[in-house]
Amino acid sequence: MYIRYYLSGFDKEYGYRENLSKALLQDIKKANKIIYIPTDFSMKDKTLEYSAGFTSHFAKIGLNFEEVIVLNENMSKNDMHEHIIEADVVYLMGGNPNSQLEILDKYNLENSIRKTNAVVIGLSAGAMCMSKYSIVLPINDKYPIIDIRKGMNLSGISIYPHYNAGGKILDVFEDEKQITKKSDILIAYQKCGDFYLLGDDSVIRDYNGELSFIGNEIILVSSGML
Repeated sequence: MYIRYYLSGFDKEYGYRENLSKALLQDIKKANKIIYIPTDFSMKDKTLEYSAGFTSHFAKIGLNFEEVIVLNENMSKNDMHEHIIEADVVYLMGGNPNSQLEILDKYNLENSIRKTNAVVIGLSAGAMCMSKYSIVLPINDKYPIIDIRKGMNLSGISIYPHYNAGGKILDVFEDEKQITKKSDILIAYQKCGDFYLLGDDSVIRDYNGELSFIGNEIILVSSGML
């Protein structure tokens, strides 16, 4: 039995909204140990800042973890694997999905993530790495090209985060961080097949192969949508 969560974002003030909080409280039976997997081991201060914030979000809903471990390059592979296997929650953090895929590959973490009985949560880039394909679209100067790579394929689905366009595909979706074109979404679909556009207030939960959806900004990109 496994439980996996695909998140795009979170509420900066409240953390997890009511429907997601209820699901997490139902699924996370113990709060002994949480493991964070960063996207970049070199960004230590930022990683610690964000992991502390995520831990506080859990505390707000009554999940007070006794042990918080952030994986880093000074740990041995064996220690990383043991932490993942022993965890109650494994949390793949946001950032650059390509660098996180490199960490997962370098330290052979996918096998342990598949074996663990922990609830596995991916946020943004973390959810992309959990996907069948990690889909990067040319949305800004940081991400100038379409870049599609194989992810861990934990649930047989792929997600693309931060598409806060009101639950519909626009010719051009623009906010302060991105400009996403429908034409690029179509190219991604042609390369990797069906995938989900996920808004920041929406979540996909995989309970032992059964998908459920939380929130209103989840779009399945398929042949009928484009």
